[in-house]
Amino acid sequence: MKKTCLLATLLLSCSAYANNSGYNQDVYLSLGVSDHTLEDMDGYALSGIFGARNYYAHNWFIGGEFEAAYIDNEEKVSAWGYTYRVKEQYSLAANMPLGKRFEIAEKLNLDVYGLLGYTVTRMKAKLTGNNVDETDSTYAHGLKWGLGADVAFSDYRVGVRWTQADIDSSDLMQELREENITFTLGYQF
Repeated sequence: MKKTCLLATLLLSCSAYANNSGYNQDVYLSLGVSDHTLEDMDGYALSGIFGARNYYAHNWFIGGEFEAAYIDNEEKVSAWGYTYRVKEQYSLAANMPLGKRFEIAEKLNLDVYGLLGYTVTRMKAKLTGNNVDETDSTYAHGLKWGLGADVAFSDYRVGVRWTQADIDSSDLMQELREENITFTLGYQF
């Protein structure tokens, strides 16, 4: 939690600096649909992203985003009269895009960026069978990174991004690799 607060403070301070120095800023709200993978479990995610990007000299930018996602990803294994289920429920992330804007035409821009952030994912496990019915849940968290590209035109933006995260928790036996390929559609204020 301390790392998330530190990242949020850094992102807000960058935003305040850009506003005081007179550079351009885009504030946007995007919805995303992802092909989501956790280790060998495949599913999908629906996400909402609220963010801002501050554009400096030569169209370099740094920004901040808060992302919330509903995840539909469940694995079920049955053996020896037991059924074990693992389900991802949702994730929250704070991201920092860093990249360059290319002006293609008036009011038509291409943003290419790298992404660094921190994510927290809620996971639930359930074991049933042979007079056993146990449920446990945990929050797995870790560093998130990736690449993306957005096309911004008029007041709208369309994009694609690839992200990975290594998430872990004291309740998990090993670190897990999460991967998303997300298509986004958004509105710029």
